[in-house]
Amino acid sequence: DTWMTTVFAGWLLFLGVRYQQKFPVVGVLAFTCAYLLLIGQVLRTLTYLGTAAGYPLIDGYLSAFDKALGFDWLAHVAWVNATPWAITLLNDVYMSIISSMMVVLAVLVVMRRFDRIRELLLINGSLGLLGVAFCTFLPAIGAYAYYSPPADLVSNIPAAAGRYHLEHFNGLRSGDLLSFNYVQTQGIITFPSFHTIVPVLLLWSLRGTWAFWPTLPVSVTMILSTISIGGHHLADIVASIALCMLSICLYARYIAKPAPQADPRAPAMATDG
Repeated sequence: DTWMTTVFAGWLLFLGVRYQQKFPVVGVLAFTCAYLLLIGQVLRTLTYLGTAAGYPLIDGYLSAFDKALGFDWLAHVAWVNATPWAITLLNDVYMSIISSMMVVLAVLVVMRRFDRIRELLLINGSLGLLGVAFCTFLPAIGAYAYYSPPADLVSNIPAAAGRYHLEHFNGLRSGDLLSFNYVQTQGIITFPSFHTIVPVLLLWSLRGTWAFWPTLPVSVTMILSTISIGGHHLADIVASIALCMLSICLYARYIAKPAPQADPRAPAMATDG
């Protein structure tokens, strides 16, 4: 599966190079798909290797941060558990992270905002690599495993919520999981929260466009869902938003190419596009 994915991504890269000038939309779509396929394989492999390093868990510090803010994780989950509409809404939005990203990328393609696509992919990929460092040296098992809430407190919340990664996570740290299939890998990073990073970056990529406002409630709901459905500490969300803001500032400062300033002495000329 890994070789097939790599070969397919290589073919997409060829299409991107071949048609980026004549058919820029085709080129951008090909480059984007190839990037997502390759970065996905690299990041998942590195997170598994990093988790296997077995550094001490930091959930105790994350919980202490939450308490310092006055946030009661168990009380929040208990409220969600007693509110059926909240469970349905949060679970459906939480599970839509990939489709949400695809829709936003499609909107940006239609708008021909290829600069925003480049920005979104580069920042997301950079934060993915940073997430590998966090899961290696500052690993967290997640709030459900840390708090171990009683069954009646989470009886209505999906059984896998915040716990689907535990078999692989614990297996890697104990040494029982010695091999894995890429197709069967799980998202095992809990600190920071990529269900927070992605919606923040999607909103940023749509800034100043008509699509920002329809995306806003979905993104906010996805971030809120990371606590009860994703099993994250509030500290994960705070750290993720801070990392997004820092990455956006660094991108704007060192990587983004500002539009060339027109010489006020030069006469105005009509150009194509």
